[in-house]
Amino acid sequence: MLNTKAEVSKLRIRNGLESIVKAIVFLARQGLPFRGHRAESKGSIDTNAFSGMTIKAQDENGGNLLSLLSLQSSSDIPLAEHLQKSSKNRIYVSKTSQGRIIEEAARQITQKITAEIKESRLYSLMIDECGDRSNKEQLAITARYVHHKEVKEKFLVECTEGTSGSSIAQMISTQLEDLGLDLNDMVALTTDGTGNMMGRIRGTAAILQESVPHLVHVHCLAHNLNLVVVAASKSRYIQDIFTKVQAALSFFSPSPKRTEALKQKIQESDRSECVKLKLKDVCGTRWVDRYNSLETMLILLPVVVNTLEDIIHQRDSDWNKETVDQASALMEQLTSYKFIVVLRTATNILLTTKRLCKKLQGKSFDIVQAVEISNTLENLTELRDECDVESSRRLTIWFEKIKELCSVLQVQPCMPRVVGRQVHRNSIPADNPEQFYIRNVVIPFLDDIIGNMRERYDLKNKHLLTLFGLLPASIIKLKDSADRKYMHAY
Repeated sequence: MLNTKAEVSKLRIRNGLESIVKAIVFLARQGLPFRGHRAESKGSIDTNAFSGMTIKAQDENGGNLLSLLSLQSSSDIPLAEHLQKSSKNRIYVSKTSQGRIIEEAARQITQKITAEIKESRLYSLMIDECGDRSNKEQLAITARYVHHKEVKEKFLVECTEGTSGSSIAQMISTQLEDLGLDLNDMVALTTDGTGNMMGRIRGTAAILQESVPHLVHVHCLAHNLNLVVVAASKSRYIQDIFTKVQAALSFFSPSPKRTEALKQKIQESDRSECVKLKLKDVCGTRWVDRYNSLETMLILLPVVVNTLEDIIHQRDSDWNKETVDQASALMEQLTSYKFIVVLRTATNILLTTKRLCKKLQGKSFDIVQAVEISNTLENLTELRDECDVESSRRLTIWFEKIKELCSVLQVQPCMPRVVGRQVHRNSIPADNPEQFYIRNVVIPFLDDIIGNMRERYDLKNKHLLTLFGLLPASIIKLKDSADRKYMHAY
């Protein structure tokens, strides 16, 4: 009888534990927190909370996991029996049990990825460091390999010991050995441009290349493009528009009343592209997001100005003096001809780099598509050459759009004040405002981007790369006419 009772207890716990594991895996996949602020015990689980036609109110919230188990137990009889009848030390819902289950799930996932890499044999690694909220540096290692003709990028492991090049190289070697992966099968290593990664003597790549001579080190192409745009955007004109776009967001976002006023104006707008938009933060690191913030401001500018006018003239609501003064100052900044011209031209130029950045970050990007970098550079170079021509089609379209926006905002085209000796900004002579901004904003911005791209990207083998396009599989993929024009040259 005792043995029978013990077997029944084991079976009940095993069946209940299966449901608990499924709940933990579900929350982990969704990236949801497990535990609540206080109660995390068995007592926080009410197996009858969802059993009737009405849902009972809970006095305490034990967190997502315990609440999910309460919901599951209303239809999962084995789980309900386990939660009601099992002893406290064998219920397996404590934070310790949760951690063990998560670690085991991670181990099984890593084993599956490792098995695929071993089957594929050759692989490359992408590594990057990032500080968490506690200011502790963490190193994420991602493997890229081809398995059954499919390119895969899988997160392998996270390291937290040391930030020097030698420490990181040792961590990588140790982790690969623990996973049973041969270091000599690693064919490439992708990193950012920090000194501990790219140092010629004690950098991570240099140390690993001593052990694996055939290892190819690649400075992340997307990160390189970010650095290109960062360097080119140091112009006072370009920095000024980012400052003003951020000032607009800082004016509206902290106040629910101001945010609601802008939201109502957006909904009342007759421009369909405005309805689902809202002002976006100027991200300090991801330049694709910075482009998105400029594009959003360009679309919403008439709506933002109308909202500021309502605040200044006290329409539909009473605003305090401080808000009115801030709105007046922001209004003056956003309705200057300089801001409108630089916002439009910078957005159009950065659109080209945004398209390239998205392609560089795609996992299916291969050596054949690497000619996209050359295509983008040629496109920017053609635009730069058009700046020296009086009747440039693209620039004419740009300034027509600028005139339309200025007409809506009742802004008159004008040039900045020019004095004999300019120290803090460019002042190349010009006959009209359009010519002034082409010479002082568009041309320097394009020159900086083109120069930095040529410096950071090795384009010597561009013509050799296009020969890969002669492969039948590549010809099918090359649908863009910009890619096909290289094929006609051969």
